[in-house]
Amino acid sequence: KSTLGCRRWVVAPLLLIALLAVACSRAGIVDQAQQAWDNGEFANAVDLYETFLRENSHHQEVPVIRFRVATICSRDLHQYERAIEHLIRLIEDHPGFPEIKDARLRLADCYAAVGKRDEAISEYETLLPLVTEEKERRRLRLNVAELYYEKNDLRQSVVEYQKVVAGGGYDELSERAN
Repeated sequence: KSTLGCRRWVVAPLLLIALLAVACSRAGIVDQAQQAWDNGEFANAVDLYETFLRENSHHQEVPVIRFRVATICSRDLHQYERAIEHLIRLIEDHPGFPEIKDARLRLADCYAAVGKRDEAISEYETLLPLVTEEKERRRLRLNVAELYYEKNDLRQSVVEYQKVVAGGGYDELSERAN
């Protein structure tokens, strides 16, 4: 019995040290990724963040990290397909993510960037009911109108352009729509 009690006193601290090491390595890789991003080492930042995502798929930071990766891939690396993968996963796995509107907007923009017009239109349309500011709604409508124009669906593009101009007064959005 005394040997068993002694083992518990040895094993418990070792287990605690192991758990702390895992927690520190998680924080370490995220800190390294952030540092790489801050230094403009975008590809390295994405690789480090993706390593974190693979190794910590149930960590509470996953949605935030996934959104960061999508941001770097789309904005900094112009790797839109890679960003699309992360954004789809984020939206499907974490529908309550506080920045879900921004994620959907980035997804729509990425689809548009790679020429997936139908998918982009669908995402913009999904986003419209979530947006309350009228100018932002008009900006989304303008994006939709331009995508229909690119698809050579002139009838629908005119309908969408009219929605942009209606009731908005004269501004840069109505000028682009005319």
